[in-house]
Amino acid sequence: MPPSSNPEPLQYTAASIHSGAQAIRQDAAELDADAQALQGDAAALEADAAQLADLTSAESQTPLPSLLPTDDRRLTTLDLSWASLGRVTLTVASIYILVKIWPVIITIGLSAMLAATFHPVLRRLQSLIPRPWAVTTLVVGVAALSAATCVVFLPVLFGEAIKGLNQLPVYAKTIQGVLASHRIHVNVPDQLQHVSASLMANMPRYLRSLLEVLVSGITISVLTAYFLLEGDKVERSVLLLLPRSHRAATRRLAGEIGQHIGSYMRGQLLTSLMAGRAIFLLLFLNHVPQAPALAAYAALADTIPVLGSLLTVVPCALMALTVSPSAAGFVLVGFAVYHILEANVISPRIYGNLMGLSLSAVLVSFLIGGQLLGIVGALVALPIAAGIPSVLRYLHECQGLDEEEETPAG
Repeated sequence: MPPSSNPEPLQYTAASIHSGAQAIRQDAAELDADAQALQGDAAALEADAAQLADLTSAESQTPLPSLLPTDDRRLTTLDLSWASLGRVTLTVASIYILVKIWPVIITIGLSAMLAATFHPVLRRLQSLIPRPWAVTTLVVGVAALSAATCVVFLPVLFGEAIKGLNQLPVYAKTIQGVLASHRIHVNVPDQLQHVSASLMANMPRYLRSLLEVLVSGITISVLTAYFLLEGDKVERSVLLLLPRSHRAATRRLAGEIGQHIGSYMRGQLLTSLMAGRAIFLLLFLNHVPQAPALAAYAALADTIPVLGSLLTVVPCALMALTVSPSAAGFVLVGFAVYHILEANVISPRIYGNLMGLSLSAVLVSFLIGGQLLGIVGALVALPIAAGIPSVLRYLHECQGLDEEEETPAG
């Protein structure tokens, strides 16, 4: 008898296979839907990319609107490389060192100006005797002349100064009486006491400044002697640093500048002596006390452009007021007249003849130098103005020499 078969497991197996097939078909449909969605997203991304490319191309041709003004649309970049930082640091350090050694530079400059002043005399002596002996003779001669001047004039000046100091209370009361007669009430003796107290309180500082001036004077004198003695050696050492073709032009330039400086110093000496003599005559004719001391002070103050006259007129006018108001008026008028003559006639004529400058060039140089650098500018204005043609001629000559060297032979 054949074995009996059970149909239930077969039916269960067929049903499982059928349900699995349906699940697979459903998953395939979902995957097809996802694939279509991804294709749609890809198409959208491609469209966005194309639109962005079009916008970028348009923006590259048309600038975007800015909220800033049209002048501020530029982008400024600052290059702070190590080389730039090094140059800035070196510049700042150079300026700092220059400020610190400025007194030394002034000392060297004054010594060089004095050496240029005495150089013509040294050159004449050098034609007779060797240079070391010529320098020695010049230094000893200048020292002897200075000592003789001090021996002759200093006792008189100190005597006048001491006499004036002793008579200050009397002068103060006289000035107060003159002012009171014109209804100007000022307690001059009290003001004089305040000034005297201030001077005594600051006396150590003034003495220290006087000592520094004396030390600077000695230093300048020694440097001047060394410049006169070793001027040729220094000139040769500097010329060796230059190209051979430029040495002759540089030597001529140095000689011309030295000649201009020496002429300026000699002109300054002449104008100071003339100012001292004119002030002495003015004070003497008006019977003003201590005329020699005030005239010597005026001659020294005349070396300071513009400000020198103001520093002189006040003490002279006050001293003339002890004589009479009319004497003070004559002194003020005389100072004004001489200042106008010196500024417009005497100084331009002296400096113009010595330095080869026209009267207008002298006046313009004084005005420009004083406006730019004050007293120092007025002091150096004339040597600079006289040296400008020499410097321009030197630069033109050096440029011609460089062009000749660059031009190939033949």
